[in-house]
Amino acid sequence: MLHFSTFVHRLDPASRQPLQINRKNGQRVIDVTANVVDRPLGFIGVIWMLLLTHTTLSIISFMGVVSMIGIVVSNGILLVVYANKLQERGLPFYEAVVRAGRTRLRPS
Repeated sequence: MLHFSTFVHRLDPASRQPLQINRKNGQRVIDVTANVVDRPLGFIGVIWMLLLTHTTLSIISFMGVVSMIGIVVSNGILLVVYANKLQERGLPFYEAVVRAGRTRLRPS
């Protein structure tokens, strides 16, 4: 039988694994750091929504947290890769980041 503590103990290695994969694939440290910063912001959003909706942290809501981590990680990777691609095409850093953010927010 799975207990809530089992999910909590397995969340930490699961959240670090994409970081290790990205680093081994040769991404720059700043790219990997940008992906690491996303997860705590996602947790803040989860806690805020749990408090706003008066929902307790249960197994079901924790599974939602795990799903949120997956979505945040994949979105962060796509955002960084697209911003790097725009920089390679000649855009300055700030413009590349802003354009990548707008494109990921509203894909065409």
